[in-house]
Amino acid sequence: CPVIAHRQLAAGAVGICVAKVSEAAALIGAGVDRVLVTSPVVDAARAGLLAELSRRVTALDVVVDGARGLELLAAAVRPDDRLGVLVDVDVAMGRTGVREAETIVRLAADARSAPGLVYRGIQHYA
Repeated sequence: CPVIAHRQLAAGAVGICVAKVSEAAALIGAGVDRVLVTSPVVDAARAGLLAELSRRVTALDVVVDGARGLELLAAAVRPDDRLGVLVDVDVAMGRTGVREAETIVRLAADARSAPGLVYRGIQHYA
């Protein structure tokens, strides 16, 4: 709910988490300007929408848990975009995320080197 999101930000929240790209679009459309999408993107249409939305806000971040998701995002952004990327790390649940240290490091390095993407860190869904 955008009303609650605005209240959270006014109270000091650094951003608002959403599960889906459509939820991010709704909040951004209502003026929320710092959003994290906590589910990996798996198709080009949603990656394209995220790229477009990132141009309208202070900060838009999304998680990745594999090379394909990162490739979709990298293909969707423009070189001067600033779409934030966090690597989704699975430490126990087996729901989303990556467990292998080598893959985590590779995804972080690839996100850092992709024009239009900004590596922001890691996420763990608990």
